[in-house]
This record gives sequence, C-alpha cells and structure tokens, in this order.
Amino acid sequence: MKENNRTLWERRYQRGEGMVRYPFDSVISFVNHRFKNRDPKKIKILDFGCGPGNHLVYLVENKFDAFGVD
Repeated sequence: MKENNRTLWERRYQRGEGMVRYPFDSVISFVNHRFKNRDPKKIKILDFGCGPGNHLVYLVENKFDAFGVD
C-alpha cells in the first residue's frame, strides 16, 4: 500500500528527519537590524510557513511576541 504524504511527513517528523535546528542567518540579521533598540516584547512577529519552528524558537528566546502558521 502506498503511503500518503501526511503519513510520511508525520513519521519523518517524529524521527526528527530533515528538520533544521537553527534559524537562518538572514532571518537573524533581518530581525536584529530591523528591530534594533526596540523593546522586543512590544513587537509581534508572524512566521508564516514556520515548518518545525526553528525561527520561532529564536524569536521567543529573544522575547519577541512571535506566532507561527504552517
């Protein structure tokens, strides 16, 4: 029986396959440049297409009010 994409993705996600663990340098650079000298708690950021949430982890750890949608 051929596996559907959702089942395949769920199995790979549970094993941690293909997941990026750290945010991309370009995202870190953009956030640091764009919001320099501002209180991150007052900044809402939507990570659209967040995947496993590697950018969300970075944003939340740096006190941004961050949300993700995949």
